[in-house]
Amino acid sequence: MTGVNEEEVLELLISEIPDRMPIRREIEGLRGVLIVRIGDEIYAADDECPHEGCFLSDGYLDAEDKTITCTCHWSTFRLSDGVSLTPDVTTNPMKLYKVERRGERVVILISSPFQPTSV
Repeated sequence: MTGVNEEEVLELLISEIPDRMPIRREIEGLRGVLIVRIGDEIYAADDECPHEGCFLSDGYLDAEDKTITCTCHWSTFRLSDGVSLTPDVTTNPMKLYKVERRGERVVILISSPFQPTSV
C-alpha cells in the first residue's frame, strides 16, 4: 500500500521495496523518487540524475560499494551522501531525502532535501 499526503511524504511497506533493486515511485506524476534497499538500509533520492536528468532507477546498483551508476553518461553516485564519484562527468551530487522506518512502513520525507541518510 503506497500513499502520498499534502506534505509530500511517500509511504511504502518494507515488503514493497525489493532488496538490491532500485525502484522509482512517482508523486502525482510530477516527481520521481529513487528508492534503494540494501539489507536493512534504505536510501531515497531524486530519481533524476543531476548530470542530464536520466532516471537513476534505471541505473546499475553496486550493493557492495553502495553506489548507483546512471546509464546515460556513466555518472556514479554514493547512496549514503549523494556525492558524485565521477567528477569528470559531473560534480553535482544527488538530492537525498530523509527516510524513516516505522515498523513495517517506510516514510520518505520529500518536502525537505536531507543530507546523508540510511535506516
